[in-house]
Amino acid sequence: MTIQSPLPRSTLAETLLPAKGLFRRSTAPSRRAARERIALQIAVLPALLMRPTDGIADIATNIALVGAVLAAVWMLGEGLRAEDDWRARPAARRPRLPLKVAAGALMGLTLAIAFATVGNGIATSAAAGVLGCLLHLVAFGIDPLHDKHDTTVTAQDADRVEDITARANASLTAMLRTLDQCGAPDAIAEGARLDAAASALLSVLATVPAALPRSRRALTVWLPALAEAAARFAPLHLTAPDPARTRDVVAVIAQVRANIEQLALEAQQRADEQLSRDLAVLSETSG
Repeated sequence: MTIQSPLPRSTLAETLLPAKGLFRRSTAPSRRAARERIALQIAVLPALLMRPTDGIADIATNIALVGAVLAAVWMLGEGLRAEDDWRARPAARRPRLPLKVAAGALMGLTLAIAFATVGNGIATSAAAGVLGCLLHLVAFGIDPLHDKHDTTVTAQDADRVEDITARANASLTAMLRTLDQCGAPDAIAEGARLDAAASALLSVLATVPAALPRSRRALTVWLPALAEAAARFAPLHLTAPDPARTRDVVAVIAQVRANIEQLALEAQQRADEQLSRDLAVLSETSG
């Protein structure tokens, strides 16, 4: 049984381009991204299907063009995810790379080459490329161009939460993968509940970064320690399963989960109390 974590996992973009903060988003792939990427793939098919396949050179050119289209589609998807996260967060820095614009430029270049290599003139090919790029930008828009700030959450706060989120996410991914491989159902189920609790806490921290100091230890110390414990538990469980050992592991995961749930509850309560105080002051001053 594979546990599907509610926390976002590492993507191909993060694997190939692991520079910190490059994509600056934590949202899962949106349906919008999938739908629009499929539409983009269909839109360029006529230009690729009209190409000849008579010789090795033509086949190699076709393969290169298809690869460029797939690269543009991938860049578009990552750009859309970055934009989704930028819109969802109360404070966020703009994406470091304008991937949506880069995808449009690459798509336009691909169309221009596709037209040029079937006998069209330079002017016609350039016009096709420019038109393709412009239509891409009109359809999907450009990347966010400025940082977004909030009265209660600064971009610096958002960066701190994002850093903690990435570290917690890595620990949870490692722990869940290890538990899944060793095949301990009780531990896998409790790990999934811990994952959900951590996701809830991180969601609260995104809007209440003041609660981060109290939560930092749980997310950056407890979770990595659990991942290391799971790594030691897995080979023992595979070679010599012991119900008592499994119960101990499940109990520790449950204890950490309960503590994280309490942290999330306290953070939300403090946020509610602060809102009540602000509303009371507003009511007094306007009364």
